[in-house]
Parts: sequence; C-alpha cells; structure tokens
Amino acid sequence: MRWLSLITGAIVLATAPLSANAARVAITAPEIAAALQQAGMPVAAEQVRFLAKVVATEATPDLQAVRADVSGDTQAWVQMRCRDSAQCIPFYVALQWSSAQAAALALQSLQLPSGPAAAVRSPLVSKPGRAKEAVVVRSGEAATLVIEGQRMRLELPVICLQNGALGSRIRVASADRKQTYMAEVVSSKLLKARI
Repeated sequence: MRWLSLITGAIVLATAPLSANAARVAITAPEIAAALQQAGMPVAAEQVRFLAKVVATEATPDLQAVRADVSGDTQAWVQMRCRDSAQCIPFYVALQWSSAQAAALALQSLQLPSGPAAAVRSPLVSKPGRAKEAVVVRSGEAATLVIEGQRMRLELPVICLQNGALGSRIRVASADRKQTYMAEVVSSKLLKARI
C-alpha cells in the first residue's frame, strides 16, 4: 500500500510540470501556406497535407521552409521549422499540385535560407558527362540483388539505401539490415553485383 502511494505520488509529481506547460497550439494549413507564400511559393492551404499533428508553444509561430524534396511529378515534401526553435520542432508537410508543370513552377519560385538550387531536390540523378537520368529505384524500396561469381549466383532481397538511375551504383542493405553492398541498378526492382 505504501509503494502504491509513493508510486502515485511520483507520477503526480512527474506530470505536474507537464500540465503547466501543456498549452500547445496546433499549426494550421493556412499558416503553412502563408509561410510558403512569404518564401515565394504560390501555394494554397488546400494543397497542404500534414503527416501528423504539429503543435507550437504559441499561436501563429513564425514559420520557415528549410528544404523541399520532390516526390513524383505532382507532390513535394517540405521541411518546415519555427524561426524560434523553442516554439516548435522541425516537421514535414506534403504539398500536392494538379499538374507536374504547376509543381515545377512552384518549386522553382521557392526561396529557402540556403538558396533555391541547393535546397530543392529533384527526382533526377546527375552523373558527370551525362544528361540527368530519371531515378529508377528509391531509398527505402525493396529490390532483388543478384550477386554473380565464377561458379555461383545468389539472389537476395535487399532494401535500397540510396536513389539510383539505370547503370548507377548505389548502396543497399540486406533485408535484416545486417549487411551492406554496392550494387548496379539494372531495373526498378533488380540490382547486380559481382564477386
């Protein structure tokens, strides 16, 4: 009985400071759209999709776009943060456009703190001396790695650790993530390596 009261007392004491600071305000899609418009990107609140509920310590925090990653033709992920890091933690939002052309124009107009070209990542891979090639495999996707030697051939399920275009070499990990390999991209789900 005494332990129960001590445990209960500890829980009450531990949660008391949290309840005093529990005044959190949800960040809204119009606030995200306004911050992106201020950074030069024409976007409406209806285009903003949250991955999770995002809160700040104050209403209407001063938000800033940090980085944009293109995801397909008509979607992008934008990393946002509060200018005052004590107000909120960095978070991502998804932006959706009706056409690839509208998405490209919007992303080109985005002015980020690190500069527009350095921060917006494209789904294209550039190789020295070659034109940009479309990404065939993406980081996190499952694929099959074929390892060939003089007298053997192994097929392993792997997880891609990098994006890659046809012919590019990328890092992959075994399904249990205990081994990593360098592999050449053959197709969207097929990679090869030699021993």
